[in-house]
Amino acid sequence: LLRTAAVIRRDLDKGWVLPDEIPSLVSEVYSDDPALVPADWLEACSAAAKAARVDELDRQRRAAPFLLGNSKTMTSSSLDGLHEGSIGDLPDEGAAWAVVRDGPMSVEVLVVQLRGRDRYTLAGRRLTRGDVLVDDDERAIEQAAGSLVRLPAWKSVTRAALACKPPGFFELDSDLSGWRVLELGEDGTTTLGGAVLTYDRELGLLAQFPKKGSKR
Repeated sequence: LLRTAAVIRRDLDKGWVLPDEIPSLVSEVYSDDPALVPADWLEACSAAAKAARVDELDRQRRAAPFLLGNSKTMTSSSLDGLHEGSIGDLPDEGAAWAVVRDGPMSVEVLVVQLRGRDRYTLAGRRLTRGDVLVDDDERAIEQAAGSLVRLPAWKSVTRAALACKPPGFFELDSDLSGWRVLELGEDGTTTLGGAVLTYDRELGLLAQFPKKGSKR
């Protein structure tokens, strides 16, 4: 991020030709060239690089139990035997997450807005009357299904989201069934796991902890 910020700062007046310059910009940001960042940023960049390396090694360690194959099959010239490993039955949602992701667990939710006892899509269509789904409005259901977002991977937020079971009024619709719901107030804001979550039509879902204003 620091190297990206350095490139943006350097080219702020010049601008870029997109998408033509994307490959060169990505290559430059991911290079090891120390001259890319200002001299007074070097210490911060070095610390960030070390932290990233520690995080990468930790991810590799945690992903090791789910690695397909072994040292022999990974160097084989064919795919034979690659899928012989098995992790067995998975006890819970957290274990299933670990199979497909090596980072902190987070939760996906559908975002709706409460107005009185009714729920509306982010585009303003009525989705429920009380706890009864308005199942004759296909557009509203499409908008609700399209509101899927992933919450920040903050432990308190994840715990609170997992404790919220999918609502019963979604069970009758195949597109919405099984999904957890984030219900925003009429001001577009709610609190979950101590974090304040706000939906902005241009920026999407914003999250911060009160006072500190940063993630945990």
